[in-house]
Amino acid sequence: MPTHIAIVESDPAHAARLAYWLDKHFSKIVTVHSLEELRSAIPAAGIELAVIDLDLVRLDEVARLRNEFGLDVVCVHRVADERMWAAALSAGAIDCCYRDDVSSIVAAATSSRNMTAAA
Repeated sequence: MPTHIAIVESDPAHAARLAYWLDKHFSKIVTVHSLEELRSAIPAAGIELAVIDLDLVRLDEVARLRNEFGLDVVCVHRVADERMWAAALSAGAIDCCYRDDVSSIVAAATSSRNMTAAA
């Protein structure tokens, strides 16, 4: 089953870079620039996973997205640290990565796909 993902990012250049790398692993990628756009895209595009910039979306909203939509989430941030990582996992995220660490983001997103397929 193909996996559809959303990238929630304010910087179009960064979103394009992530989309380029994630395109090799997922069949559909949607880029959105706000929580409201993401909420609309989830049912409209069948989004199953979101890569969310924590500068745009708070962790309580990540938890709400997990509960409301069953959405898998990989959080990213420009200064992700161990405390932020722990808080993101507590909110239900799969991982919290440095925003520019594309290989970690891809690894977290693809491991989510594999775990979902196994379930």
